[in-house]
Amino acid sequence: MIDAVRRSSTILLSAVLAAAGLQATVADPATAAATCTYRPVMPKRISVGQSVTELRAPLAVSGPADCQDISVTAQLVHGSDSYFLWWTSTKAEVESVYASSVSPGTYRTTAEDCDSYDADYNELSCTVTRTATVIKFAGRPTLSAKRSKTTLTLTARTARYAEYEGSKAMTAKISIQRLTGKKWKTIRRTTAKGGHYTYRLRARAAARYRVVSAETATAFAATSRSVRK
Repeated sequence: MIDAVRRSSTILLSAVLAAAGLQATVADPATAAATCTYRPVMPKRISVGQSVTELRAPLAVSGPADCQDISVTAQLVHGSDSYFLWWTSTKAEVESVYASSVSPGTYRTTAEDCDSYDADYNELSCTVTRTATVIKFAGRPTLSAKRSKTTLTLTARTARYAEYEGSKAMTAKISIQRLTGKKWKTIRRTTAKGGHYTYRLRARAAARYRVVSAETATAFAATSRSVRK
């Protein structure tokens, strides 16, 4: 009975509107749901190995064709360190990362904002997708070798890029490797405490060696040049 009353009320309201020359309008679902979605395309990692490193981030767009008239902003933040990014097109936004002041770690976008308009300057609904990138110093491991008859002494040093010193020693896990045929094989895994480790081994024949330093909180993993002894 309640449903019958509701149907009667609906019919009556439609009749009243029709008599008054009024019509209820329904928005086109396709138009109402159209939203411009913007996604900053951050590099997965930015390795700081010089005084100034570029951060390049183009903007990916999905939605109606009119989404191209845009203004998109976001803050890229890690701790107290941040970069302000502003796009007015899909071209890459470029910021400078200074080695003297960067704080290594994961930077995430926040405080996103956007404005979008169609060809007739009507405002469109828009959203900005959150993203992230990792900024760390470039690893700078080195390996030296000395031979005394059949005793080979390998000295590994682990460091990262530093603007004023060139490199700065750091503690890191390392893998000392030897080239066997066409493949590098690990012969020693350990930690270079304070950025230094010495390894002695018996080796009658000359061979090629290198050291790989693992990623740390401040630097990316890296591989040294090889040495032959």
